[in-house]
Amino acid sequence: MPVYNAATTVDRALDSVKKQTFNPMEVIVVDDCSTDESVNIVEEWKRKNSHVPVVLLKNSINKGPAGARNEGIRYAKGNWIAFIDADDEWLPDKLEVQKLFIEQNPDVVMVCGKTSKSEVNGDRKFSFREIKLEEFALANPIATSTVVVKTEVIKRIGGFDESFRGPEDYELWMRIAAKHRILSIERQIAIYGEGRDRISFNDVTFLPQVKRVIEKAYRKGGVLYSLQNTQGEGKKITRFARRKAMAWQYLSASWAAAERGAIGRAMGLFLRSLCWWPLSFRPERVLPLGRMKIIIFIARRVCKKN
Repeated sequence: MPVYNAATTVDRALDSVKKQTFNPMEVIVVDDCSTDESVNIVEEWKRKNSHVPVVLLKNSINKGPAGARNEGIRYAKGNWIAFIDADDEWLPDKLEVQKLFIEQNPDVVMVCGKTSKSEVNGDRKFSFREIKLEEFALANPIATSTVVVKTEVIKRIGGFDESFRGPEDYELWMRIAAKHRILSIERQIAIYGEGRDRISFNDVTFLPQVKRVIEKAYRKGGVLYSLQNTQGEGKKITRFARRKAMAWQYLSASWAAAERGAIGRAMGLFLRSLCWWPLSFRPERVLPLGRMKIIIFIARRVCKKN
């Protein structure tokens, strides 16, 4: 669990780990030079829950989520590593369900699942599907706080690329998917936090980073480069995939900008999305009326301001 200024949420995240029906052998919290009360809150939580094997590591310099997670990976003693962000929560049977999947599928090295902003009361039965490398063509289909990955594999592949701050998980999952089998549980197993200061919600800082991830993946020698113009199980990564990926990310950034009230920037990002790719995103991903929804959302924000 990487922690940076998460004083309002970290105890809730730790509580969700404590409530697991299958207990982890160790809980590694890595403080990334927080300037708030995060460390004190974690230490107090440890004192009150001494039966939970929590280890608190402290970075001497701020390394970002990738660097913090890599510190935890280096320390980890278990055969499998599960990730959780300090503003997210696990559902109580998250680890137990994933353990069952791992036992039933010994060739798998990574298991993830669905997440939502709140717990969805639905059928607790579950199925699974394999996530192919092609599914990363436009964006990251995997939520980090749902991931369990084999320690040996993530160490061998080099861990998170610390040159990225924000989409470092997207880049790593692609590298793993290029060589190994990833299964996704088709059921909610986590709840994501809604803090608007999250890196992935920041259109100003996140967009340049994710553009670099896309460039790395599609350049010659990148994990998606060889998939262009190849056919695979109903999905096709065409020679336009990179342009579509850029358009998708500008579209996402446009939505984030509109949500925080930066209407001018939102419109500019929307137009740049059109420049990258003005047509449908099929077959990589279907986005029915998605651009129209953003235009309507921006228009409503403008009307509210006036």
